[in-house]
Amino acid sequence: MLDSQGVKRIAGEQWLLTGVETDHYFPEIGVEVVSEETIKVLWKGQYCVIKDVVDRHGKPQLGKRELRVGPCSFFLHPGETLENGAVQKVHILGEDDAIVLQAEEEYKDTMFKGKRRRPGDVWMLRGPQEYVPPIEVNVIKTRSKIPLSKNEGIYIQDFQTGKVLL
Repeated sequence: MLDSQGVKRIAGEQWLLTGVETDHYFPEIGVEVVSEETIKVLWKGQYCVIKDVVDRHGKPQLGKRELRVGPCSFFLHPGETLENGAVQKVHILGEDDAIVLQAEEEYKDTMFKGKRRRPGDVWMLRGPQEYVPPIEVNVIKTRSKIPLSKNEGIYIQDFQTGKVLL
């Protein structure tokens, strides 16, 4: 079947139709409107990861992820979902803040002069700065400086050797 845009469609196929393609739509015989979607808007300081991205030919790329950083707006195509179910806030690190990161996939870290990160690598990024993790990186935890007076101490354990230090 050819749709109103002249594109050949197969039985069961779902596609996105927006106001850019047409200003009105009358469902043809044998076509059902599955849902009405609202546009996703990312403001400055926001980002999202889209899972199961649809390519420019309308074909789903199962398992592929795509990072989008605001400001921008877009529609999710049928089958696409937002990772973590929502838009995320950019990590804003103050002078006393840091985040612990772990590579999920191999990639070149452009923040560290192209350093090659391998899956499982763990490192810490210190502020002050704004940080949007690439799709290959997972944020493990955030940390803050721990102020200590002369009469205080903390125990620290090295994960690689298991040594505990005061």
